[in-house]
Amino acid sequence: MVNAVNSRGDIALHRAIMKASLDTVRLLLEHGSDVSQCNDKGDDALQCAALFGRADILEHLVEKLKPTPQRRADVYSLIGAAFVVPAAYDVHEDAQQGLAFWKKSANIQTENLTADPAEDISLGPNSAYNYAVEARDAE
Repeated sequence: MVNAVNSRGDIALHRAIMKASLDTVRLLLEHGSDVSQCNDKGDDALQCAALFGRADILEHLVEKLKPTPQRRADVYSLIGAAFVVPAAYDVHEDAQQGLAFWKKSANIQTENLTADPAEDISLGPNSAYNYAVEARDAE
């Protein structure tokens, strides 16, 4: 029953996140709530926490779920935006907190997502470029 869907496509986990109830989120996770379940807007638990500015819940979910670096960077960027430009939700404007989350996102991207310059990332010949190939170092 923890994954029963309401008329908006939300499960109890989504509602607990929206209501800012970290204890309820913990309880639902312990009882098998599906964190990947999306509501009618396409928001899963991580995205819901970010959109509603639930920093404590988002950090708990990140710690518990161990999402990929790209996913972590995305949700930190999203929650940063929620604090800087609050939407219709009950997020209160807090530019400092928003910037802190954007910095976290940028750090993750810098540390984990930047291509290794030593790695060959060349694309193969392409007819759109008359099958030209990139110049290579003589070394």
